[in-house]
Amino acid sequence: MTEWTKEHFRLYKGSNSVEFDMEAYSNGLEHLLSVQIKRMTLLKDKVSAWRRELRQEEELSSKLQRGARLR
Repeated sequence: MTEWTKEHFRLYKGSNSVEFDMEAYSNGLEHLLSVQIKRMTLLKDKVSAWRRELRQEEELSSKLQRGARLR
């Protein structure tokens, strides 16, 4: 299991206990979600940069192929 899944499961299990502390649960969940959002945003930014690089490579390849055909 991933660390995130383990943490979500730990929070879930705690919510089923008789001595459920809603404040601790909501703080833990909010923190976990903040960490996940930050990491997912970083991943999304990396994927966006990668896609830009792929487009640039494709444009360069197309220009080179057009230049070779003109000769």
